[in-house]
Amino acid sequence: MSVVVSCKEIDLVLIVGAQKSGTSSLYKYLCYHDQVLGSTMKQSFYFMSPEFYKLNKSRVPRKFSENIDDFLSLFPPIGPNVKVLVESTPDYLHTPGVIDRIQSIGSHFRSVYIIAILRHPVYRFISWHRFAIQQGSIVDDTSLESFYKMNRPICVAFKDTDSCFFAKDSGRYEKFIPSFSKAFGEKFKAYDFDQLQKNPCELMKGLCSVIGLDSSCYNDYEFNVSNKTVIVQSRFIYNAYMRLRSVYIAILDTPLLYIVKPIRNVISKMYHRMNDRSRLSHGGISDSDFFIKNELFNEYLKDIEFCNSQYGFAWSNKAESE
Repeated sequence: MSVVVSCKEIDLVLIVGAQKSGTSSLYKYLCYHDQVLGSTMKQSFYFMSPEFYKLNKSRVPRKFSENIDDFLSLFPPIGPNVKVLVESTPDYLHTPGVIDRIQSIGSHFRSVYIIAILRHPVYRFISWHRFAIQQGSIVDDTSLESFYKMNRPICVAFKDTDSCFFAKDSGRYEKFIPSFSKAFGEKFKAYDFDQLQKNPCELMKGLCSVIGLDSSCYNDYEFNVSNKTVIVQSRFIYNAYMRLRSVYIAILDTPLLYIVKPIRNVISKMYHRMNDRSRLSHGGISDSDFFIKNELFNEYLKDIEFCNSQYGFAWSNKAESE
């Protein structure tokens, strides 16, 4: 349990999205800073809907409440050097009611910063297709066209890996971003996934400037991508690993955490070395799916133009042959 006299001298940073856009990497980079404390579990789902919690108790360490101690229990003990707490759940971006729930505890902190990493929605959907295969949500030979047809409107109470089936709808940035921008004003920042990939040091220095942290620790930092989509060699081993993760989540709020966490880290490294066959590259879809890629560009045109105009992104608004 985290115990502090007051959070009035601490800032809260919430990475709210988007899914499959580098939130794991950004969370890891932030947690490297010696004045930043990350939540014990990167995705706590704390501000998700009550309906979501009912369906996902096995993967959600604590149900939302307005009691600040409940929220702080998601973090390790807060030391005197900590200036920033960070938690990252990319589902927040498209979940109704999240803003109100965040604001209900925001007064306990000096400031609340909302960070969104946004990926070109077309390539984000393609990444979701690959990730759905990795998760076993769809069979390995499922085409992009078939995955496109499987997608449906967002459901706020989804369970397990079902979120892949509203991957298309959760990329509607023009629909979701304005509410966060209006609610949090200058404390809401949107960054381009492309910058996170190509120049993460520059992005982190800019973010540190926004939240008032010294950025010199990133001068010699080795930026490695976290949570890349991979090809799973053995579905049996993957399922066993995910069951172990469920057990780990169940003990997050118990004293066993500090005994089990080092073991979990070792198992995680061993699993990825043994079961990740290869990493999948950005882009590169088959010719047979090029029509669907064009359809996605048409569907996301407003979202692309919105992000380009509001945040200075340079996203392409038409498909190019590959």
